[in-house]
Amino acid sequence: MFKYIAYTKVIDEFTTHQFIEIDDRCQVNRFDVPYVSVEYENESDFVELMAYQPVVINATEITKEEFDVAVYNSAQMQRVRSVAKKTGKIYSIGGVDYLIPLTKEAQDTVLAVGISFYLQGISSTVVQFENGTKLPLDTTTWQPFAIWFATERNAFFGA
Repeated sequence: MFKYIAYTKVIDEFTTHQFIEIDDRCQVNRFDVPYVSVEYENESDFVELMAYQPVVINATEITKEEFDVAVYNSAQMQRVRSVAKKTGKIYSIGGVDYLIPLTKEAQDTVLAVGISFYLQGISSTVVQFENGTKLPLDTTTWQPFAIWFATERNAFFGA
């Protein structure tokens, strides 16, 4: 099971007070914001973990939705999204998988290819992305790919 905790990191003259792990019965997942997710099997272990926390940090259980909102814009999650965009997602055509980056550069490439299909009337091309992926497209595969690409890229921006 998972539970989500908000707390206040407190630094006094001698100590930094923050959320503390006791042992491996509860796995505490940390972020660069004062929130943790706690994975555990027994409710009694979670209750013990919460009782162990310094009162001064005001550790409070929150909902998953509150947690998601709190960590979404953290620097750590922004780095994760940046790496994911560069790494890309798998797109398949005819049983062949292609790793398509979801970067601004890839978006510019897809836009240029779209212009070529719609304005210049090309019937096929091979799109080369900055990660070295070469994606063959033709008039039947172009539109489904463009829709997939836009959907996947927009997912990074909450669209």
